[in-house]
Amino acid sequence: MIHDIGRNGCLYRFDRRQAHRGTQRRWMPMLALTLLAGFATLASTPAADESSEPPFPRLERLNPLGLNVPQGYAQVVTAEGAGRWVFLAGQGGIASDGTIPDDLAEQTRLMFDKVALALAAADASPADVVRIVLYILDLDVTDPSPVYAAVRAFFPADAKPASTVVGVSALARPGMLVEIDVTALAPAAAQRRARQVGDRQ
Repeated sequence: MIHDIGRNGCLYRFDRRQAHRGTQRRWMPMLALTLLAGFATLASTPAADESSEPPFPRLERLNPLGLNVPQGYAQVVTAEGAGRWVFLAGQGGIASDGTIPDDLAEQTRLMFDKVALALAAADASPADVVRIVLYILDLDVTDPSPVYAAVRAFFPADAKPASTVVGVSALARPGMLVEIDVTALAPAAAQRRARQVGDRQ
């Protein structure tokens, strides 16, 4: 208990314990209301969907002014958004029994058959491919027309990848005339399922 003299000259008695209890009585109801409001907000907030994923990867294929407009590929490909990068090992025109045809056109056909199988195994498609590199044996003395024709046929008209062609003096195995290196950006699992549902609708 303490005493204090107010501005009017009167003597006041002041009990700290009573004042503390009075303060508690004032802020306890406010605290209870705040906690209840917080619990109500948490209860009304929907749980995050752990399976939700970012939007589909968006691929843009450009042929800027000043560069020629090729038929089988795009000069520039940009990739934006989430997805799965797919990197294929080099694929050549080797038959399933290990033999290698002598003909460039037949090797090219086998090569793209293997590319299609590899992409499908990764749940990707030719439309997801963003870049290819073609290696052609002795390009200075070889007619690459069968390879270029196969490139144009394999990729959709609106989904041509960026492309580089390299002439080489040798490839991994004797007899190989052509090889391809493929990079793709495919939708993630949930995105792929959403796209499949959309295709069926």
